Amino acid sequence: ETAGELGALLMESRLVKALMPVHNRQLRRNTQLCSWQWALGGAAPRLITARDIDPLHFGETFGLFRSRATAIEALREIAAAHGLCNIVLGLEKRTGSGPCFGHQIKRCKGVCVGQESLEQHALRVTQALATLRTAPWPYAGRIAVREASSDGERAELHVIDRWCHIGTARDEAELAEVTAARAAPVFDVDTYKILKRFLAKPPKGASILRLAV
Repeated sequence: ETAGELGALLMESRLVKALMPVHNRQLRRNTQLCSWQWALGGAAPRLITARDIDPLHFGETFGLFRSRATAIEALREIAAAHGLCNIVLGLEKRTGSGPCFGHQIKRCKGVCVGQESLEQHALRVTQALATLRTAPWPYAGRIAVREASSDGERAELHVIDRWCHIGTARDEAELAEVTAARAAPVFDVDTYKILKRFLAKPPKGASILRLAV
């Protein structure tokens, strides 16, 4: 039994991934999870897998997709909507010196044929991807979220680092053990979504303790 809703959601997500129940597909680990990584001035956006997602660089990470196919389709739709070039984005191979297919049907503003600079195109890519940007971690370091049960009989401290759940403690001694672990956080998309919703508006009775950086 957990002290509150956050603890219950984190435990559910962890147990579903560990036990893999047949009829619960929503939270089962998806090894195909991927995201687009893009830094202004860099080459084409790079598709990275879940194990390559670094919470320290969320400002350069866009979208969380359940498969490679959905990620590519999403980028194609963004390119079409914003007049971006599929060749520059790495979605289409260049044949000779001709334009991309999008330019031929008036969906690309012509960076592939010199009608737009690469710098201007890169700025428009950043603007187009803005809605997919993963949220940066809003704290300087690790935090502990304290939850207490409605009857006051149970309390838990959930240690969180860069959207990753490090562990849960039930007293100060356990908290010291959890915070002593310095392993790099492991990103999980379900934990990210749970924490993003929770931290956006912590419920009454929950408090946040900032731990040493």
